[in-house]
Amino acid sequence: MGRFHLLPRDEAFIPLFVRAAENVAAGASVLFELMQRFEHVERAASRMEELEHIGDQLTHQISDAQSRAFVTPFDREDIGALAAALDDVIDDAEEAVRRLATYRIQSSTELGVALSRVLHEQCRHIAQALPLLDRASQSASLRGHLVELHRLENEADELLNQALGALYTGVQDVPQLIGAIQWGDIYSLLERATDRAEQVAVVLERVLVKRG
Repeated sequence: MGRFHLLPRDEAFIPLFVRAAENVAAGASVLFELMQRFEHVERAASRMEELEHIGDQLTHQISDAQSRAFVTPFDREDIGALAAALDDVIDDAEEAVRRLATYRIQSSTELGVALSRVLHEQCRHIAQALPLLDRASQSASLRGHLVELHRLENEADELLNQALGALYTGVQDVPQLIGAIQWGDIYSLLERATDRAEQVAVVLERVLVKRG
């Protein structure tokens, strides 16, 4: 017996969303590995730029498929919102790595590693959640991933508060001040990326509610 699909659909959509989620997870992995080892920053920035371009291409493909499709797997507004949310995650992750290179940052920080870890975990849940979107028997598993996305975003908020609270502690000269400002910028980008990842969960929850 073939697999039962709860959602009527154009076959193009779900594979495209799965690829977009995998691309987001790949970007988060590059970022997390860079923050842990802090080697070959320029190489990581180049790789992130490639992944960001792939994300743009997938977003365009989803938009094109939407314009051609008579039947879509869920509401068209939610298709657009999900594609945009996934694209936003990779955009912010790529920008964070780019600024590490632009600012010529020489080493990571404990909070930089922690925030990139949270994003990495979120993107892993996104990549695992998207293939379950049209499988009725996996709704509980899908919801479990969404719960984790929200929990991790709350963790990122707490980490950012810690980071900003201690950012200027011990700053005694201009170079240290510049470094603190630069890291504040990077921390904010990383936290914003976790917000974008949570937005993926918000859209998926809306799809599930409409599905009933």
